[in-house]
Amino acid sequence: MLLTITIVFSKFLFTSCDYVIGYDTKNIYVPFYEEIRTLFSQGELPFWSHNFFLGGNILASKGYYFLGDPFAYFSVLFSSLHIEEVLLIIQILKFILCTILMWITLSEMKVRREIAWFFALLFPFSSWMLIFMGTPAFATFAAVLPLLILAIERFLNRGKFGLVALAAFLLVMDNFYLFWSISFYLILYWPCRYFLRHPFNRQSFQAFIKSTAFLILVYCLGVLIGAFMLIPTAAYMIHVPRVTETVDYTLFWESKKIYLDMFIKWISAPFYVNTTIPNLFGTQYYRTDQIALFSSSLISLIIPQIFVVFPKRERRILSAFLAINGLMLFFPFFCSMMHGFAEPSFRWTIMLVLSLILIGAQIMNRYSQIDLRLLIGTILVYAAALAVILFYKRNNLSLYSSQLKMIAFSFALFFLYGGLLFFSKKQKRLLLLLGTLVTAETTGIAKLSLDTYSNQFQQGYHYDELGIDQHYFESLPDQDEFYRIALSEAHVDLDHQLEFNYNSNMVYNFKGLYGYDSTTQYSTQTILLWSEEYYWWYKINNPVLQDILTTKYFIAASDAELPDGYYEKIEQIGNSDFFLYKNLNYRPFGFSYGQIVKTSEFYQVVSIPEKTLLYEKGIIMEDSLVEQYDLDSLKTDVPSVSMENVVYSNNHLSGTITLTDRQLVFFSIPYDRGWTIRANGEEKDILLSEGGFMSILLEPGTYQITLDFFPSGFLAGCLVSLLSITSLIGLTIFQRRKKDA
Repeated sequence: MLLTITIVFSKFLFTSCDYVIGYDTKNIYVPFYEEIRTLFSQGELPFWSHNFFLGGNILASKGYYFLGDPFAYFSVLFSSLHIEEVLLIIQILKFILCTILMWITLSEMKVRREIAWFFALLFPFSSWMLIFMGTPAFATFAAVLPLLILAIERFLNRGKFGLVALAAFLLVMDNFYLFWSISFYLILYWPCRYFLRHPFNRQSFQAFIKSTAFLILVYCLGVLIGAFMLIPTAAYMIHVPRVTETVDYTLFWESKKIYLDMFIKWISAPFYVNTTIPNLFGTQYYRTDQIALFSSSLISLIIPQIFVVFPKRERRILSAFLAINGLMLFFPFFCSMMHGFAEPSFRWTIMLVLSLILIGAQIMNRYSQIDLRLLIGTILVYAAALAVILFYKRNNLSLYSSQLKMIAFSFALFFLYGGLLFFSKKQKRLLLLLGTLVTAETTGIAKLSLDTYSNQFQQGYHYDELGIDQHYFESLPDQDEFYRIALSEAHVDLDHQLEFNYNSNMVYNFKGLYGYDSTTQYSTQTILLWSEEYYWWYKINNPVLQDILTTKYFIAASDAELPDGYYEKIEQIGNSDFFLYKNLNYRPFGFSYGQIVKTSEFYQVVSIPEKTLLYEKGIIMEDSLVEQYDLDSLKTDVPSVSMENVVYSNNHLSGTITLTDRQLVFFSIPYDRGWTIRANGEEKDILLSEGGFMSILLEPGTYQITLDFFPSGFLAGCLVSLLSITSLIGLTIFQRRKKDA
């Protein structure tokens, strides 16, 4: 295991290449891991972060990405290391964990030691992991998944259920999106596994119903241990566009080459995924290009042996199991269902790959019964299918030389493995050679995939190449003041081809106006729509909006990049080519409004310049709120005033303000149900304003205003978590007493 890991990661262990692979690792995980460091260094619970785009409910919105991933907290533990170094450490730890769990699982399934030692490496380095190792939360899920299979086996063998609850808790906390897929898949996996162990008769069926009910109870209790984060997340995510996509009822895949791609990715490793290497039948769309079926040429070769090595009943069960999996691949509806009834995706194949490896291990457990004629027939069928495909693509085969070499390599292994399987019936020591070759194949393909994968993500990555110290903005003399910093659009992009990416503000620890995040604060959707921004990557470049949203500084390479003439050059930023400019129209946090613009008036204009004029005119409010709170009666000629003595942290802000007339006080923080605003200790109604932000209505007077954030649903979630733990303890005691009796 350690030798394999050393070889696979040698490029990152022994060269200057950083472990930053994958689109989301560069653009999301590196900044997010930096942000969690910052949050914990400030000594507050990670409930709200101002550094996410305009601010956001981190507890509820970031469970999907990293907050429930136990490995993510290594970034806090190893605070002296660069995030790229931390990513490498935790990725290696995940592979070690996955390998060990696979070894224990195979042992629990009574797989022979001479087989288990190399089969334990197949899932950690399978095609699914190679495709998704650039997404840390996905890699964690794959690393922990064998624990669930182990838990089911121990439940079947000994009636022990504690691991079922633990596995459910860890998996749902890491990635509830993939947890949905796995939970659905268990509806297929669990009955098949149960009846492989028990005869199918009335008595056995009754026991199955009883065991299933108990297993579901334990599984759900394990899930509910994570309610402290799941309940706030559920209440939050129902408002996020990511989860509003609808199920696809299309009968067949629109692109028929997807079916051919399935065959290619069954017989050969998809080392070309996430690279620029041409793919014979790749769709170039990440949802349908992520077909993970391959784990080793050995698995592809021996799976048909289920028809000869297993008894009749087991053969029927396994055949039905694989046939149903095939149908799920074949029809988009099932892939949509496994994707949370959203757009179809092949990410659920993580469980299929694992199932194929487990079936392969059971076949190898009976290697003396493997049929040579079926081995040869399997190779010939694969060759015939490939010949038809190559004839179909004959006019441009030269474009796919890399992939064709890998396919040829797979066929060479088919013959080599087939020969070793045949002769190992008499020469048992040949199993050692077979295992060594399978391990070498796994290691080589993993290294090739990882090295190829990493090449396109290195250029333009290093933040420190800009000459900006990571702590520069923390050293500004007014760092205790609540304000935001804007970046010149000419230097920000999503692919690191320019100097900054959309989440650079989290790396440098300042409050920005750019973001790339599919679970951003839902209340900002309105202002993004008004600004004609896409809800996954977005920016606020309108100078008037920047003023309103408390933007004090602007970063640009020259005066020509400034949005208007109301900026003063302060200084050059470190050794970089950038300068810091001060916004002379800067509006401090928490200021009053008397002029109201109704949304009915706002929606009558279409162009950005017209909208900008209305931003300048007054605060935009829903018509119903204007009527409910009699906002038309506000005096429009009363000067705007700002809060003073503002003190803030992530979950708390406070300050004082003195009003001479009845006015709205606007706060440039996105709305969330977890915010409570008090004026002189009295809780005030929060009015949604300016496309997703908060205001309160105050009468004349002097006020001490406090804003406190506590995630909605967190307390209820903690209570449910406590009840779930208590229930599991009680269930354990009850089962032990029942067994003793």
